[in-house]
This record gives sequence, C-alpha cells and structure tokens, in this order.
Amino acid sequence: AVGPDLTHRPLAFDPIVRNIGWKVGPLTLVSIQSPYGEAVTSTTPDWYGATFSGKTTITGRYAVIHSDLAGDTIAFFVPDAESVLPVDAAQGDDSLHLSFYLENIDKAVQLFGGPDAQGRATIEIDGYTLNVGGSEAGDRSKLVRIVEKLPSNTFDPSL
Repeated sequence: AVGPDLTHRPLAFDPIVRNIGWKVGPLTLVSIQSPYGEAVTSTTPDWYGATFSGKTTITGRYAVIHSDLAGDTIAFFVPDAESVLPVDAAQGDDSLHLSFYLENIDKAVQLFGGPDAQGRATIEIDGYTLNVGGSEAGDRSKLVRIVEKLPSNTFDPSL
C-alpha cells in the first residue's frame, strides 16, 4: 500500500496532548510552536505549527502555477482520500489540510515537467509542517522524488 497506515482515521492532532517524539506512521513529531515561539498550551493562540520529520509516499494531484497573490510560482499537492496524511484532521481546524505546498519549487518544476505542470502522481515527501488556525503559511513539505506519474483528467487548481 502507498502511504502511511490510515486504518484509524480520522486522527485529530491535538498539540496539547501530543509530545515530541509522537509517531504517526513514518512521521515523527519534532516540534510544536505557537506564533511567538512559546510552548503550546491551552491558553496560547488558536494557531500553531507542528513539524514532523520522516519520509512517506502519497498519491494525489499536483499543480505548479503562477500565483498573483504570492507573486511567484508555487507548487502544491492534493492527496487522494485514501492517502491523506495522518495529520490532516487537526483538532478544531476547519481547513482539513486537503492540500499542502511543496517548499522546493525548483525541484517540483523540474520533476513535474515545467511551470504549468499538473496531473496525478505518487510522490515521496520528506518532513511535513502542519500550520493550524490563523497562519497563512499553509501546510508544507519537501518533494523528494516522483515514484510514478499517473493518468489523470485535467486538474483545476482553483478547486
């Protein structure tokens, strides 16, 4: 099977309950920070970043587009329902983390086939940062490699 074992979904990520070192499949929680760098407690702001280390393989849709809002090219990935990352259901977060940005845009452009590439693939990622609440940074990870490009219909990144 591709990706982590998700037989126990949905899995809510609660930053107050989880400790550094917590493992979710191949991913290990290495840090949790609130906006000002302090430890996350029940009295800290409603947004935080949780960083996981480790590599995992997931299948889904990708797009490399020019974003007028960002003023640059961005690459993002939308995992298929059966391979959504196990940290996708952060407690109290309505975004459900259905997509994430690929940090290494040059590699994404190269591997996916250009600045306007889109399609389906199974990819390997390294690390994952879950941004919850008021952060506009979005979830993100690093693309390691494309395991397989898959047949796809046209992908509309505005969805």
